[in-house]
Amino acid sequence: MKLVRLLALGSLLLSGCVQHATARGEALYPFVGGQPYARSAVAGVSGALESIDDKSVKAGQAYEVLPGCHQLRNYTRWGGSDAYTAVAATLPSLLFSINMRPGYNYVIRVAQALSTGSGGTLEIIAEEQTLSGLATKRYQPGQPCS
Repeated sequence: MKLVRLLALGSLLLSGCVQHATARGEALYPFVGGQPYARSAVAGVSGALESIDDKSVKAGQAYEVLPGCHQLRNYTRWGGSDAYTAVAATLPSLLFSINMRPGYNYVIRVAQALSTGSGGTLEIIAEEQTLSGLATKRYQPGQPCS
C-alpha cells in the first residue's frame, strides 16, 4: 500500500515538473484567429527584465515575441546570495538589441563573479538559448540588431 502511494505521489510530482518545463510564456503579439502561434514559430524571453520593446514587464516571468529585432532592458535592483554571503546592488540600466530567432529563448541574467574579500563583481548577461537551455550566443549592450 505504501509503495502505491509513493508511486502516485512521484507521478504527481513528475507531472508537475513536466508541465512546468513545457509552460508557455505570455504572448506579447496579436493572435491570428484567436490562437497563439506554435512555440517553434516564436521566441521566448525571460530573466532579469524590466522591459521588452519599451513595455514594462514582470521580472522572472516568461514572455513570447514574434521573431525579429527586439529591445530588452534589464532591471536595476538585484539581490543574491550563496552559502556564505548576501549581496544587494543597484545595477546600470542596459539596453540589449537582439535579432530573435523562432524556437529559441533569450534570457537576461545577473551573474555574481566568484571573489574573495568584501568586494565582488556582477555581470549582466543576455544570451540566446536552445529550448533545452544550451547557451548558443551572448549579446553586448548598446549594439544594434545584426
